[in-house]
Amino acid sequence: MSCSEWLLNTLAVEPFEKLAQIATILWGIWSARNLKVWQNKMLTTQMAMQSSVLQVKQWRDSQKLKLARSNMTIQANKDVVVKWRSPDEGRLKINVDAHIVLGNPWFSCGLVLRDHGGNFIAARARRFAGVVPVVEAEAIAILEATRWASLLDLQHVDVESDSLISVQAINKTSENYLEAGVVFQECRDVLRARSDIVLSFIKKQANKVAHSVARVPCDVNCFVDFSTPPHSVLEYLVSDNLMD
Repeated sequence: MSCSEWLLNTLAVEPFEKLAQIATILWGIWSARNLKVWQNKMLTTQMAMQSSVLQVKQWRDSQKLKLARSNMTIQANKDVVVKWRSPDEGRLKINVDAHIVLGNPWFSCGLVLRDHGGNFIAARARRFAGVVPVVEAEAIAILEATRWASLLDLQHVDVESDSLISVQAINKTSENYLEAGVVFQECRDVLRARSDIVLSFIKKQANKVAHSVARVPCDVNCFVDFSTPPHSVLEYLVSDNLMD
């Protein structure tokens, strides 16, 4: 068996600590070789191994520290309550979301309109025939929001979507995502023509009302308008107003 064959076989069967010992030895040999080749310095076997053990220990300690900090950050993020924010006085807000069920030949969008006091004004659920990628469905939901704003003759509107890719692609005009690129461009054209409409990203935790409206049953290639909140969103509306 050659050295490389032995090493590959060992890596496949030995426990982690044994592999760590092998890696430490190999690192010591490699470091000692580099010192000789590049600086013409010689290390004894004992010196090379002591240096390697110390370096590997320092690396493992730093990785443990990074992992601990990462876990603390994740826990801190979990503890943060993400809130829906009402728009500034004089502005309106439309929250949007898209809903896709794997295997179904349709997708739907939910739109919710509220004022600066957090008061529900209207909602719309719309279902489209077809199978599209999630990012395209989210972009269509944003486009529907801009069209709905024009249909209702709304001025000074904030549109919020929890699709970060869609929001960034529309606001950063250089991005294009294959099939969704056409929809992105339509959104950009609307936003250029309507400087009073502002598109921004919102986290999913704060977009539950639109998320729920997108799941309201309605016919394919049709829409349902609500002048009062659907029963399924009442809990989220109350929660948003309490947290705002």
